[in-house]
Amino acid sequence: MTIEQAINTLDVRQSNTFSRQEKISWLSQLDALICKEVTGGDFPGYTADTDPQTRLLVPEPWAEIYLHYMQAQMDYTGGEMTRYANAAAMYNAHFTAYKNYYNRTNLPKRGIWRFY
Repeated sequence: MTIEQAINTLDVRQSNTFSRQEKISWLSQLDALICKEVTGGDFPGYTADTDPQTRLLVPEPWAEIYLHYMQAQMDYTGGEMTRYANAAAMYNAHFTAYKNYYNRTNLPKRGIWRFY
């Protein structure tokens, strides 16, 4: 899924008044979290100048994580706590599924192991 696909899909699913920049910021926050918590490494972030065809880090079939994360952000900001809880639960389920998949299919990075 690309930045543009994520934003366009979200906008089709639910009309909203959030700016494109806010949505790009949410996508950037999520990919930064995925880098830190799952894949490791540095993430430069997305800005309004980032090519909208840039592929997001999480591949299909887990890419719905982006839509649920942005939906949760919109609902939280709008004070829609029941909708937020539902979107956050879906986000958490996708995050956990992707993290488990990633950990199953990627070897740990090599490093110096010390046993005390």
